[in-house]
Amino acid sequence: MTTAESPLAAGYCALIAFLVTISDIELLNIGAAFWGLVFGVIASRMFERGDYP
Repeated sequence: MTTAESPLAAGYCALIAFLVTISDIELLNIGAAFWGLVFGVIASRMFERGDYP
């Protein structure tokens, strides 16, 4: 990714994490805050591949 797309991708990742967190889902008796972090990290890895080794 180019540096011009990086802030937009970071915004999408933050939005995904926020939406999962406020959805108040509970999987395997684990709360939404944890799943928001998990989905945010997964989205970050997908959208910002060039930032990871």
